[in-house]
Amino acid sequence: MRSGLRAIVLSSSVVIALAGGHAASGAGATWNFTCSGPVGTPSSFTAIHERSNGTAFRLTDGTSVFVGMVFEDLTAGKRFEPPGATTSGIITTTCSTINPFNEHALRIAGRFAP
Repeated sequence: MRSGLRAIVLSSSVVIALAGGHAASGAGATWNFTCSGPVGTPSSFTAIHERSNGTAFRLTDGTSVFVGMVFEDLTAGKRFEPPGATTSGIITTTCSTINPFNEHALRIAGRFAP
């Protein structure tokens, strides 16, 4: 339980860091994603990420929330992956996006939650 909580806190810190520190302003930002995953995964979606959402991106159509678990900044060459994230089977979807704060190319792996 403690390691899971630690991973969530670290993941939240990574999202804020990948946002170039601007997430602390409290303003939501629109993110456009292109994704691949199992049958039923949207090939693209638009989501809002707000400071209080941690690693969650709320789809603008209100159908779901994309929860990021592995974050890779392709522009800066940085990657954050909590221990066991890719071997646990919980990650079902991989998405690409451009960070609206610093224009870095990101790859985020995670899953959709209702």
